[in-house]
Amino acid sequence: MKPFPPAFQVPFHPRALALTGMALVFSLPYRATLLISPPWLAYLCLTLILFGLVPVFLFCPTYAKRDPVPEQRLSFLWFLLPLIAAGWVRFHWIRLHPVEPELGDMLPLISLAGQNFLAGNFPYTEYQVPWPLPLTFFPLLWMSYLPAILLGIDLRWTGWIATLGVLALLIRHRPRAPLPFLAFALLPVFTFFTVNGHTQPYWLVLCLHLYFLARGKPWLSALFLGLTLSSRQTALIIVPFTGLAWYRTHGLKPAMLSMCIAGGVTAAFCLPFFLLDPDAFLLEPLRHYGELAQSYSQAYSQAHAEGAAASARLLETLGFANLFYVLGAPHLLSPLRILVFLLGLSGCIVFARTPKDHIAWISATGITFTFFTPIPWIYAYFPFWLAGLFAIPGHDDTSPRDDLPAPSLP
Repeated sequence: MKPFPPAFQVPFHPRALALTGMALVFSLPYRATLLISPPWLAYLCLTLILFGLVPVFLFCPTYAKRDPVPEQRLSFLWFLLPLIAAGWVRFHWIRLHPVEPELGDMLPLISLAGQNFLAGNFPYTEYQVPWPLPLTFFPLLWMSYLPAILLGIDLRWTGWIATLGVLALLIRHRPRAPLPFLAFALLPVFTFFTVNGHTQPYWLVLCLHLYFLARGKPWLSALFLGLTLSSRQTALIIVPFTGLAWYRTHGLKPAMLSMCIAGGVTAAFCLPFFLLDPDAFLLEPLRHYGELAQSYSQAYSQAHAEGAAASARLLETLGFANLFYVLGAPHLLSPLRILVFLLGLSGCIVFARTPKDHIAWISATGITFTFFTPIPWIYAYFPFWLAGLFAIPGHDDTSPRDDLPAPSLP
């Protein structure tokens, strides 16, 4: 067997260790209650650990690249083995568990919306899954499942393919440390998400955007930024970071053209639905999200009184939102999200040098932003956590040295 390629010879890159620590925190909520009681204390401890790992990831020392590393081919075997392992584990979960609304109501919702759309009807309406739910996703996310709906196959195979696409992209990226990659491939918190998860197509287009951004290909990164924005509302926060990276790497005109490409792609998917019914497309999902947040806010204060059921609901999330609900100050969450965004963008302007630095700020800002969302579901952290893997230097990374001064804005 061939030795590990150079891409896998530095397993303890500081950013990789921080991301691996975050993955372990994602895996621990229910297990932590076996060691820490009451459940709200376990929740608080894990939240603080996760929050503390963000600055470690962002400000840890990175290895300066003073000389380009010669291109070397990855052994096909090392490309294939992680994909086989990750694919088989997820295949096992799909075969073991049927699609049930009690495990996750988003896939049944997407199935109903897709069938409604294919029948020629406006998809942004209320559905019974069996409880009432509006369609809350931007178009590309649920449209990704239309081929499976047309073929009459399990929708989860779409997520399975998208997840393997992310893994293949990460292997092609060739990060210098494999620990977070292996965590994503094999940890149950990620593999079991295949049973009831629905955001994997969003992960794939986001990772494709960051992959091409890191490699200095503005047109391709702009295309996939448009697809990312067409998938998920929260992706909007990455736009100024990406625009800044384009401007610093390629100049003003290419950056503006890239923004136009991304905006055109987003408009092509979203504008038709928005023009048909702006309220159903934009406002109804926000109202539903607010109502759902109110029901989740009770879990924190009821965990003592109602036992396992309330505790389980509480441990579906990690973040500071419940603290503000208990304090009677949920109105502060929106200003705090804006503050996190502004601080992250300011830090990126001051400290970011290379495209991977900008990606690191996208990841850190997105993760911190999620702490203050009304319902900080654990899976909501996954896209920005995955973004962090593209901030780890790759084997063929020829980025400028880390000790160069940060570029200035005009």
